[in-house]
Amino acid sequence: MVVIRRLSGLLILCKKIICKHDDQHHISIEGKNYAWCKGIKSFSMENKMDIELVEASKEYEKQAMAYRQEFINYAEKEINGSSGFLEYDNYDEWLEKVISQKKNESSLTSTPATTYFTIRKRDNKIIGSIQLRHHLTEELIKDGGNVGYGICPSERGKGYGAKQLSLILTKAKELNLSKIMISCNKDNRASVGVIIHNGGVLAGEGFDEDEGKVTEIFWIDIM
Repeated sequence: MVVIRRLSGLLILCKKIICKHDDQHHISIEGKNYAWCKGIKSFSMENKMDIELVEASKEYEKQAMAYRQEFINYAEKEINGSSGFLEYDNYDEWLEKVISQKKNESSLTSTPATTYFTIRKRDNKIIGSIQLRHHLTEELIKDGGNVGYGICPSERGKGYGAKQLSLILTKAKELNLSKIMISCNKDNRASVGVIIHNGGVLAGEGFDEDEGKVTEIFWIDIM
């Protein structure tokens, strides 16, 4: 029997190793294939990501407020990809803002934007938020880009960020965007990994004036 330890501390017992090459094991658990890379002490689970993007709406108020509360409990100062959700005690007021943003005109200073919740299908829990800006303003070209995203603290390190970003690329393609720009703080290596995993190519650096941090700017081709 093979025992694999995940970064989260969860122990997985595996009865069969399919094959091994270099530092990667391929194993089978209950008929599903998994990959374990010794170098990063983690493994990816094919068919694990039962998540979908849904536009923010009144239907998800209860889950959304629980999502917001988790960030408060973890003493976090913002919820990336949520259009400032943490600043709103009233869900309806925040939702009105989100709906209004989608109707914005495209210009040098304005862009339509769609805000999505990332829902885990098996328990209908909101585990992330992500915003797609349909157009790059002068400010977004300097820093910010087309996409902002976040994962709730208790669900980080499980691969949801990479899958969430891959789903928004499909939404961007539906808008006939040929490529998107995305940036993140240079010291946020987990987010950098998510972007690179989805085909991000480093194009340069920017500066987040609000946080006083250097950012890295990536482009992802999607057509």
